[in-house]
Amino acid sequence: MFSVRMPHARRGFTLIELLVVIAIIAVLIGLLLPAVQKVRDAAARMSSQNNLKQMALATHNYENSYGGMPPSYIGNYNYTWNGSYYQGTGTTIALFGNILPHMEQDALYQQIKTSGSASVMPKLLVDPSDATQAKNNSTTAASYIPGAYYIVRYTASPYSYSYSDGVYSGYSYTYALNGGPSPYNYSYTGKKKPISQIFSDGTSNTLLISEQVSGCASAGYYQWWSNQGAYSYYYDYGNGNIQQGGYVGFKAGVTYETCGSFFYSYFMTTRPGSVQVAMADGSVRGINPAASQLSTQALLNPSDGGVLPSDIN
Repeated sequence: MFSVRMPHARRGFTLIELLVVIAIIAVLIGLLLPAVQKVRDAAARMSSQNNLKQMALATHNYENSYGGMPPSYIGNYNYTWNGSYYQGTGTTIALFGNILPHMEQDALYQQIKTSGSASVMPKLLVDPSDATQAKNNSTTAASYIPGAYYIVRYTASPYSYSYSDGVYSGYSYTYALNGGPSPYNYSYTGKKKPISQIFSDGTSNTLLISEQVSGCASAGYYQWWSNQGAYSYYYDYGNGNIQQGGYVGFKAGVTYETCGSFFYSYFMTTRPGSVQVAMADGSVRGINPAASQLSTQALLNPSDGGVLPSDIN
């Protein structure tokens, strides 16, 4: 007589076995997440390096085309008395706007030149690791893309970079009040200077453009600039006065909530480590936030007669 074997029922996992598997998966995730984050951070850092490189090359392309460094500011304002007050329009294009045509963004430049604002944000002006971008209310204010005056930066701007005002060619400015009780006309055109007349220290020894946070929670609305890398100065829109800040420096690892107290004198990044900058020769390097004040001054001054101290790197 033949016997029929019944298949054995498949035994499931016990609770202990499931807990062991879950624990192993948790450990693997814990090991993988830091590695994934490091890869993302490295990619963001490289993207910012490329942005800085492209902006530096665009500056050189401008100089080759026009025989001088791009102006830090171009302003044109025209107002007419309407019987009660002066009414009109004006456009402002600062450095980042002036080099757009040399970053394959000519259509955007023409839009800014015509209307004073822009419809999109060029990716080259955004650092992917700038964690203040999402919290900065001005990210939707595309009109701030051109910048203004010969400032190093605005407190609230949608871009993630600042430029050193000491190495560009000044500014051009026209201002007209037509008719009414206070007619007024003013015009000034700064002379474009070629690289050979600006960087007597050599282009490899002078900062051109730096990373900068997009905004800070407690900084208010200010603009700041430096005197060849020494003390910084900022314009306080609250009281209309120019204030003296401190020595210009660098800060890494800041946050949107904490960077406000450093905003008036520092180039900053939310990444830990160093602040990346484009030098005037087109190279990109990281600046140690621990660099001394005199070293930072040498970095920002194109004609102080020295080379970069060792603590800059």
